[in-house]
Amino acid sequence: MEKVQKKNKLPGLNQNLNTALTLATIDSRATRARKSDMTETVNDENEREIKREE
Repeated sequence: MEKVQKKNKLPGLNQNLNTALTLATIDSRATRARKSDMTETVNDENEREIKREE
């Protein structure tokens, strides 16, 4: 079977897409982490309020 080589007309495209995907993944993880931290902060504050009221 003959090997067919495809010429990549846009050699930087795959690298750019991989970079964009990596950055988007990192950003979404950071956003989730921030949301989680904020939720924990709110929960901690709510627990403090409940303890004060008791």
